[in-house]
Amino acid sequence: LYRTTNGANWWTAISPDLTDGPGSGNLTYGTITTIAASASDSQVVYVGTDDANVWVTQDLGANWQDISAGLPDRWVTRVAVDPRDPGVAYVTHSGYKRDSYLPHINRTTNYGQTWQDISGNLPQAPVTVVVVDPDLDSTLYVGSDVGVYVTSNLGQSWSALGTGLPIPVIHDLVLDRGSRSLVAGTHGRSMFRYELDF
Repeated sequence: LYRTTNGANWWTAISPDLTDGPGSGNLTYGTITTIAASASDSQVVYVGTDDANVWVTQDLGANWQDISAGLPDRWVTRVAVDPRDPGVAYVTHSGYKRDSYLPHINRTTNYGQTWQDISGNLPQAPVTVVVVDPDLDSTLYVGSDVGVYVTSNLGQSWSALGTGLPIPVIHDLVLDRGSRSLVAGTHGRSMFRYELDF
């Protein structure tokens, strides 16, 4: 992982290789796939990789902890940090490359020392992105290979969000706090906006 402090004029490595190195055959790995910096503590950064590793630093890269234990052996699609608590984070996975279509989203409240599966009743499809609502406690949004879902109870139950969205892969979700709307970027079907009414 590299960091810049001058608008990308130069970069400094703040980690060793956080992957297991390059793979072999047609399932090659060895790439950081997601980075999540804490909004409430600038020293805390989480990283996920395509070979199922998840790491955290609490001192801006001076020391890294492998927090993958207890998580699925799958491609890490996204890490998201709770905007109010740097010890609370969410990790999503995709098993698409292994012909595994189960949903995977896990939550930690202690910097990854332990994880809780909160996939609940999500449909059987890879989960690609998770967004923590900064204004509503216990509310999360996820994008998957079959749409966007919401929970207001930290994953005890999930429901499809809104109507009119086609069923492509959701690659990204962004919550615009000012307008209270959620924007979804899809695979090949453009972008969609949903006005949150809660």
